[in-house]
Order: sequence, then structure tokens, then C-alpha cells
Amino acid sequence: MLKFINSFYITVLGILIGAVLVLGTMVAPTIFHTEPLIGSVLSHYQAGVVMSSIFSKFGYFLNGMILIVIVYEINLAYQKRKIKPYDLLVTIILIGSMSFFTFYLMPSILELQALKETTTEQFNSLHKLSEFDFKVILASAFMMIFLRLSKFEENNILICKLKK
Repeated sequence: MLKFINSFYITVLGILIGAVLVLGTMVAPTIFHTEPLIGSVLSHYQAGVVMSSIFSKFGYFLNGMILIVIVYEINLAYQKRKIKPYDLLVTIILIGSMSFFTFYLMPSILELQALKETTTEQFNSLHKLSEFDFKVILASAFMMIFLRLSKFEENNILICKLKK
């Protein structure tokens, strides 16, 4: 059962990384640059509304990830009876950056969009901050995978080990 839980955790972290990469490198550029595909159908504002809808739905996934990370990491700390400082730091950064995106950035961006204030300095600052936050989520999820895989190796709990 422990192997399954560990494998599940690594898998959902990998899915998180994949989702962040796909949204940031494929979906957003495609929606904001539709001219080569279908002509100039969407205005910049309309493309932003579409992306906000996608990111709002992605927020539900992030909230699920927050719950998974909290439950897994608390359980791991309880089993080990101690936690290393860098493990705690990466966990806090990952949970914090996902929470910041879903509970502060998205509502703030959606509020400014509803007021049609997408050309203001405040909106641009929030947008840049959300891009940076996505990079923090990506980096901390990568670090978490490497930290957990190294723990599995130390404790001989990998699903399969390569034979030399």
C-alpha cells in the first residue's frame, strides 16, 4: 500500500508539472495568438477572458493538489517523527505558491477583468506576478519530486530498482 501511495504522489506531482508546462507554453500562447490559425477572431481582452476561464478551472486542480500535498507530507512527517528543514521549506513553498495563485491572484485578476480594467498597471502587475508564481509552482514541484524520490531510494521503497 505504501508503494502505491508513494507512486500516486509522484504521479500527481508529475501531472502538476505537465499541466503547468502545457498551460504556460502551449495553451496561453495559442489563445493569445490565434491569427495564424483562424485569423484575428479574438481581441486581446477576449483571449484573456478565455484564459481566465481555463485558469479558474485549473484552480480546482490546484486546490486538490494542495490537499494531497498537505495530507501526504503530514503523514510522512508523522511516520518519520522528524522532518528535514529543506523538505519543510519546499513543502511550504509549493503549498504557498499554489494557494497564492488560487486564493489571491485568480480572484484579483477576475475582479479586474469584470471591471474591464485589463490595461491598468495593477492588472499588469498581477499578471506578471501570476507568471512568476507559475514558475515557482513548477520549480517547487520538480524539487519535491526529487526530494521524495531520494527518500524512496534511501528507504528502499521504490517500485522497481534498476539492477547494475
